[in-house]
Amino acid sequence: MLALTLALLAIPYVGYQYVREMEQFMRNGLEDSVLGAAKALAGALHGRPGLFPAEDANSADIHAHPLRAAPELDGYAQDWNALARRLTPIPWQAGVSESVEPPRYAAGRYRDHAYLLIQIPDKTRTQADPLDRLSGDHVVVRIIDTRGYRHHYLLDTATPGPVEAHELLLDPLGQPIAQKEIRIQGVMRSTSSGTTVEIRIPLQLIGARLGLQVTDHGKAGEVRKAATASESESLGLFVRPSDAIDRVIEALGRTEGRRIWIVDTQHRVLARGGSLWRPASSRLHPWLTNLLGSSGRAQSTDPGPVDRIESPQISQAVKGQISTRWQSSTDGELLILSVAHPIWARDMVVGAVLVEESSTPIQIARNDALLRLLLITLIVFIVAAGAMAWFASNLSRRLNRLQTAAQAAIDAHGRVVGSMDGLPRGDEIGDLGETFADLLHRLNEYNHYLERLAARLSHELRTPLAVIRSSLDNLELDPRPEVAAQYLQRARSGIARLQIILTRMSEASRIEEAVRSSEPEDIDLAALVQAAVSGYVDAWPAQVIELTTRAKRCRMSGSPDLVVQMLDKLVSNAVDFSAEDAAVEISLEAHANDSGIAGFRLAVTNHGARLPHDLGSRLFESMVSSRPRTDGSGAEPHLGLGLYVVRLIVEHHLGYVRALQHSSPDAVTFEVWLPAAD
Repeated sequence: MLALTLALLAIPYVGYQYVREMEQFMRNGLEDSVLGAAKALAGALHGRPGLFPAEDANSADIHAHPLRAAPELDGYAQDWNALARRLTPIPWQAGVSESVEPPRYAAGRYRDHAYLLIQIPDKTRTQADPLDRLSGDHVVVRIIDTRGYRHHYLLDTATPGPVEAHELLLDPLGQPIAQKEIRIQGVMRSTSSGTTVEIRIPLQLIGARLGLQVTDHGKAGEVRKAATASESESLGLFVRPSDAIDRVIEALGRTEGRRIWIVDTQHRVLARGGSLWRPASSRLHPWLTNLLGSSGRAQSTDPGPVDRIESPQISQAVKGQISTRWQSSTDGELLILSVAHPIWARDMVVGAVLVEESSTPIQIARNDALLRLLLITLIVFIVAAGAMAWFASNLSRRLNRLQTAAQAAIDAHGRVVGSMDGLPRGDEIGDLGETFADLLHRLNEYNHYLERLAARLSHELRTPLAVIRSSLDNLELDPRPEVAAQYLQRARSGIARLQIILTRMSEASRIEEAVRSSEPEDIDLAALVQAAVSGYVDAWPAQVIELTTRAKRCRMSGSPDLVVQMLDKLVSNAVDFSAEDAAVEISLEAHANDSGIAGFRLAVTNHGARLPHDLGSRLFESMVSSRPRTDGSGAEPHLGLGLYVVRLIVEHHLGYVRALQHSSPDAVTFEVWLPAAD
């Protein structure tokens, strides 16, 4: 029972291995799909180096991230979403202590405008001299346009409210003048943490480079300047989302759960599209999916604004190598596949494509399969446990009934006092009960046999012993020689009868031993029977013995001595019961048994007394005889061992013997069937 229970553990193990193989197969399919998408994107951007800046990246670069909606110019940062939480510091120029918190900025793009959000920690604002616009707090936006000309736009940030922009120019005499630029708009608002400035600039004014300079006057009157690039340094690149690359991404179509990054050789993000999030579609109840601790939804997969991607995959891709990687999301809820593929322009790598896709369908399919496996395993275990409990209780109950029946059938002294009939049949326990019942029946018959043996031996031995005792007593009383000779002859006759009884018993014992130890050999049964019948004719000259053989050669495997002894017993029994002037008929023919097995039928028929009805199948048992009991006459004692020996020999040769009573009242046939040799 324990082994059967442990065998059931193979069900979840095999199921788990199958789920793992299924998951690996789906992963391989996902890898092929994502790699194909990366190759397609890289191929679409191949040979277009103008989309990828060639300059090295530096800290002065300003990255304009895509905005979902145009921010309202009101001085509040709430509509900047994630960009408001990810501001880039503007470094102080020389002479400012590092302990002073620098201004911070964020840049974005929506349609045809660029937006700048600048937060200055200083709450105090200093007004500019009307004759010198640079003497107060202000912001200067430096631009190099598409033609390569440099422009400086001044925004006065000393007064809250709308901010006007003025381009700083030189008149023909070389004197600085400020020309109002209405295309650039801004708003300044003072907050509890400092000053916030929002600026909107048309993209047509901005070329490839952009820089910011913030001038703030401290409480002690010191002038602090912060700039993305100093006057002596070149302005940083204005990295904006590429419309051309976005169109390529859109042309390839959006795939749910897939995110695409396009970067240049300096790892700068030039375009991105898609999202890793996709809705879960598990067909199981949510509380079941939570058992595995992962729903596959992963709500926090968006990293927010990203200027550059620093990863080993991008580093390999810009070196011309394709790389594939499986990794977990930052919240650990999702498994992400990423493929990086280089973008070539002739024989030079100008950028890289990074395609990421979530394995949500794979995780859901795996979780569903594991949960189904868990539920099926629990159901199988419950059903199997119930079935085994029912089987064990039924088995225990039936074994107890069998034990009770066996104990009730035999008393404390070992005598059989009942039977085991009536027990259920049809299975192994029933077969065992039937075997016990048959064994008990045979044991009961053996007990009866022992009882009959004692009674028969007592009777057979009592008669010669009485003859011997009476002869000796009479010899003592009448010692006359002529009388003594008669008494001595009677005593010798009694002793001879005792010797015959012992000889017959030892003969039966020897035959049983011979049956067990005999070695089979090929026999011609026809020739063996003919030779034996010739001897019977000489042994009983007064008895007519007829032999009929319908087979010329009868090959069988067995012991010829035992077969002859078996025939001797049958013929001797037939002669004893044959009527006067009646022949003993012996016949031999080829004959198949009821199962269709080829063999030979040997029959011995005599005409005389009928078979007793009370003996039936007991005729071939030991110590069973239909002869009348011997009395004190000189008749030879008979123990009923002849037909018992016949049955032993026939069964040893895998045959059978039976007695047939014919319709005529004086005909009895003993039929023996023996199998033919293979």
